[in-house]
Parts: sequence; C-alpha cells; structure tokens
Amino acid sequence: MRTTLLTLLAAAILTQAVHADARQSGSGAHPGRTALRVTIGAGAGFGVGLLAGLAAFDEARYSERKIWTTAVAGGVAGGVLAWLLGRDRGRNASDARPPAQPQPLSDQEVRALAGRIKLPGTGAAGSGRRF
Repeated sequence: MRTTLLTLLAAAILTQAVHADARQSGSGAHPGRTALRVTIGAGAGFGVGLLAGLAAFDEARYSERKIWTTAVAGGVAGGVLAWLLGRDRGRNASDARPPAQPQPLSDQEVRALAGRIKLPGTGAAGSGRRF
C-alpha cells in the first residue's frame, strides 16, 4: 500500500514538473509531454496491476503467470487511460471542415437511374407476384 502511494505521488509530482517547464507555443502540440504521460500512466498501471495480481493470485496454481499477466494488462490499461486523459480534445475544433453538401443529379443521371427501376407487377406477364 505504501509503495502504491509513493508511486502515485512521484507520478503526480513528475507530471506537474514537466507541465511547469513546458513552454507555451502557438501550435499547442507537445509530443514529448504526451509520451511522458503515457509512460507514467503505463508504469502506474503496471504497478497497480502487479499489486492487484499479488493480492488476488498469491497462492493460486500457476500464480506467477497470472500475476504477470495482470501486471501487463494493468500497464496497457494505464497507458491507454493516460493517453485518453492527456490528449488535446478541443485544439482542432476551429480546423474542422463543415460537412459536405450533397450535389444534385444531372438529367442524364436521373434518366439512367429511372431506366434501371423495375416496379413489382410490371415485369413479364403472368409472373404471379403481387404486392
């Protein structure tokens, strides 16, 4: 428990230090910061997964494999969660393109489509199908 708290505290302090040192640029893109956050999240997730695996599978058969699998799954989940929480969601809102407007069909396209339509009951005589 003490190790988990120290790990979370170190991650929080390191993230704040990186945030304070980052310069504000016009583009708003910080790939180094994103990579660091994902790394910290993966490490914290790995630690939490390891502790959860030890608590759940301490005396189980093949416990070593189960503990390491839980730790790796926790690391992946922590990395993904850190990426989702750290990404800039509103940055490209002004760059978004408006949806494309549908183009009207030309007379030639309308005639081609109308020639392909077959209505029920207008086929060969005696088809026997009624709708």
